[in-house]
Amino acid sequence: SGVAKTIKRYNETGTHEDRPRKGRPRVTTASQDEFIRVTSLRNRKLTAAQIRDQLNATQSSTSRPISRTTVRRRLHKSGLYDQISARKALLRRGNKQKRFVWAEKHKKLTFDQWSDEYQFEILGSNRCYFVRRRKGEWMDSTCLVPTVKHGGGGAVMVWRCFAGETVGDLFKIEGTLNQHGYYSILQRHASPSGLDDHLFFHQDNDPKHTSRLCKGYLTKKESDGVLHQMTWPKPNQNCLG
Repeated sequence: SGVAKTIKRYNETGTHEDRPRKGRPRVTTASQDEFIRVTSLRNRKLTAAQIRDQLNATQSSTSRPISRTTVRRRLHKSGLYDQISARKALLRRGNKQKRFVWAEKHKKLTFDQWSDEYQFEILGSNRCYFVRRRKGEWMDSTCLVPTVKHGGGGAVMVWRCFAGETVGDLFKIEGTLNQHGYYSILQRHASPSGLDDHLFFHQDNDPKHTSRLCKGYLTKKESDGVLHQMTWPKPNQNCLG
């Protein structure tokens, strides 16, 4: 019985715990496990198959090849899982520092009124990329896919603003939006949506936003006491996407 076996084991070994079993030997050594981990950390976009190929290339011809499944297990044991990469604007070091200073200054900011344009991809040019990352590394710079303002085709661009829980107009942008088009949006859509209500007006430092024409319009509104403009640059806080 199970009780008899437990008593016998205790009399023979002095403990009721199972004795260690040999089992199947590990395919990889500790140094190979470290190679897999470090290789993935150096390039988060490498797949398990690519790491496997690099590892096997370092082994002698008589060594047993390492499989992709084994590499994936070692990666998972190190906390590195295959996940969809977050996207972030491609920035220089100076711009990152400016955005950090801006965020520190306005970290208690309330949603008074925000506006921006956003491009919604239709045909799949906004494809997903997979990276290996650990818990808490979602916005780690090594795990991001950099983006630029002008991507592929197959998209619809819109402008919208919102203030707190209230949303303003949704305007579809045809073609390329320039300073004159944005000036028209400010007059016809931003103001009717609640711009003239003693609010802080937030926008990024896109060239058309900071053009003399549009800045003059907003500065006039500010001098009339109907709004306040935010200082720039600001971090990526496009809430439309």
